[in-house]
Amino acid sequence: MMVKTQANRTKMFYGGLALIVFGAIIAFFLWGNFYKPLHIALVGPITTDGQKNPNGKAMQQGVQLAIDEINRQGGINGRRIKLKIFDDQNRPDIAKQVAQEIANGKYLAVIGHYTSSASLAAAKVYKASGIPAISGSATADELTQGNDWYFRVIFNNSDQGALLAYYVKKVLGYNKASVLFDSDAYGATLAKTFMQTASMIGLKVENQWCFVGKAGGKCPSQENRFNDAFKEKVNQALKPEKPDILFLATHSKEAVAIIKALRKKDNQVLIIGADALSSKEFYKRIKHDDSLENEDNLEKYQPGYYTDGIYLTTPFIADLAGKRAIDFKHSFLKKYGEKNPSPTSIIYYDAAQVILHALKNLPNEAASLKEERVRLYDAVQVILHTLKDLLNTTASLKEERMQLKESLWKISNHNQAVEGVTGPIYFDKNGDVDQSIPIGVFEKGKPTVALSQYRTKHLTKDQSQTDRMLSEVFEGNLIKANGKFRSRAEVVHVGVELNKITQLEMKESSYMIDFYIWFRTKIDDTIDIDNLELDINTTKFDDKIHFDVNQIEFVNIVKLKEGNLSKSKMADSEMANIDYSSVTDEKMLTKTYRVKAQFKGDFDFHRYPLDHQILSIQLRHKNKKRDTLIYAVDTQGLKIDSFVERVKEKGSHVLAVNGWLIHDISLFEDIQKADSTFGFPKYFNLRHQLEYSRLNIEVEIKRHVVSFFWKNLFPNMLLIILGYGIFFINSFGTQISLGINLILPTSILHIRTSAELPTLAYFTFLEYTFYLIYFLAVCSLLMIITMHIYEEIENKQKLIKDIRFAGRIGYPLVVFVGFALILYYF
Repeated sequence: MMVKTQANRTKMFYGGLALIVFGAIIAFFLWGNFYKPLHIALVGPITTDGQKNPNGKAMQQGVQLAIDEINRQGGINGRRIKLKIFDDQNRPDIAKQVAQEIANGKYLAVIGHYTSSASLAAAKVYKASGIPAISGSATADELTQGNDWYFRVIFNNSDQGALLAYYVKKVLGYNKASVLFDSDAYGATLAKTFMQTASMIGLKVENQWCFVGKAGGKCPSQENRFNDAFKEKVNQALKPEKPDILFLATHSKEAVAIIKALRKKDNQVLIIGADALSSKEFYKRIKHDDSLENEDNLEKYQPGYYTDGIYLTTPFIADLAGKRAIDFKHSFLKKYGEKNPSPTSIIYYDAAQVILHALKNLPNEAASLKEERVRLYDAVQVILHTLKDLLNTTASLKEERMQLKESLWKISNHNQAVEGVTGPIYFDKNGDVDQSIPIGVFEKGKPTVALSQYRTKHLTKDQSQTDRMLSEVFEGNLIKANGKFRSRAEVVHVGVELNKITQLEMKESSYMIDFYIWFRTKIDDTIDIDNLELDINTTKFDDKIHFDVNQIEFVNIVKLKEGNLSKSKMADSEMANIDYSSVTDEKMLTKTYRVKAQFKGDFDFHRYPLDHQILSIQLRHKNKKRDTLIYAVDTQGLKIDSFVERVKEKGSHVLAVNGWLIHDISLFEDIQKADSTFGFPKYFNLRHQLEYSRLNIEVEIKRHVVSFFWKNLFPNMLLIILGYGIFFINSFGTQISLGINLILPTSILHIRTSAELPTLAYFTFLEYTFYLIYFLAVCSLLMIITMHIYEEIENKQKLIKDIRFAGRIGYPLVVFVGFALILYYF
């Protein structure tokens, strides 16, 4: 009988063990199905010709930064993103092989390829295999035409080629142009659209030179090799005395070669190029001259020697950077130690953001499976469903890829746009991004925003708008390039010099700033001061500034009226005297003003007194919308690379407020949107909101925490330490006094700090510490009262000792854990 019982126990043991193992396997499978990572492939020129390619590195940096950010937030629906990098060396044959490897793998999407030729070679594979791809640099039109699996977050060649032809004719004023282009998919489509548009608008193409590059292709007429003889041929044809301009439709390597060849021959013909001139590879190559010693490298040691005056299209330009671009720049610096990320890194960061946004909108199968698992009667169904997925991963991957493609196509209008560093991103019917194309010009070796831009103009059914557009076309302010209407917008560079910040009022969230502000623009475009809203959050202006007009030439005192300063109503006595000076330099006009005004901010006190606050100045034009006027940060005039450090060095000379330090300063342009029609019929049928260019100056300040602690919180810290003595002394009166002394001074400080702040709908960091002290005091008082009561009762001495011991252990534990939790939360 004992043997039989032992055998039964053995069977039960092994049966239970088998059940546990089976359950663990099923749990592992379920967990793996719920939280398996999402795989994304990045393809680009990590190397070319055996050397590391700067464009490939820039692509990798941008994409990896976006993925690291989402993974730190817990991934997408609990699933982390894994990135695998592939090297196509910018070669179509290798790109096709890599595409096949990706298609056969576990990857949901592809980011890349870099060049149009490589992308076109891979596109057929992605379409046949049903895997969505997105590029931030391949601009050939045919990449997305007829292929609903390929998207891009950069303009296409037809759009930029047609726009550049208009720019040469309408803005730069040239009647003749020459074109030099690569025969591959990138150069050929650029040149074709440029020349077709030129023919339509009366821009004569005097010369066109085609060469066959590494990516292959065929020239329409005579083929050339890109060698010294070819470059000299171009140089001889482009004489400076001819009113000619050269359009470069080449990759960065050949663009650098022809630019250097012309400039070394002292040929200063004006050059305009496509987006290849904004790539990281272009910047690297233009600064490295193989024919010269390092110490004689002209572009490196004399920035702009080769590049100044060259116009280009670019997906991103620092002068028009928004707040999101500032945040990206800080994150990029923190991760990679580089101050100025290239447009390539930025555009591929945006490409990754679009993919991640689309992934977030996929059906959350893991969540639905979790809900089913909770229901006991569906347990078997869940297990069978999971095992089926494990046995048929190809089918589920195919389904997820299809869902991802459909999710990407939903980003099809302004309302569904993804907010990228380059602006709102949404796709047109071809899968191309619907954005304006920034035009830049090199100054001192860096691309800055050109003073005339063309902004995308969206049509409405309003007849009055159609009439206005016809008028703008006749006036030359509206063009139709490659079937898209674009309005001409003038750019005004804005810079500031901070003099002093005073009168920081926490309760009112207001501050006084004394500063110089200047506006720099073309000499034929004056600034409409009467309609300039100097700051939309201004409360009042100081009228005590006086300039000695006898000491400054061309100085005028401008008295702005109340209605032009603020949307808020001001007293009649609160007028502003703003000192003004005007300087004309060659073809540029600079107007400078000195302003002293009180501004109102939107302070955030959640982390008080560890808080940082933003002191902002905002300006926009009262009437002109962003499609006609753009305010840009004057990066050259500010010397932006050293601007923040210069202001920080001045310290209290600028921020004359005790207990505060300047942490950072940001200048950026963004869009102020108006949703209302204001009752005007002409706005009833607008598909898009009214948009105004707004220039923002933000001074981020931080509280001197150590000083605040010693002045305000140190006595409370001493009281907390003394309060611990309650559990080490036996005098009931002394114990009660210590407990009460914990509450009273804390409540006084609580009332005092609350009086210094506005009425808040939330608790601050400091208030949580007050409530922790109240909790300590109340618990301590309850414990000592309990011990005092039990002192009169026999046989309770052990309980009193236990309470005292619990207080000695619990008091510091509550202090430590409480403060740790508060710090972690904030």
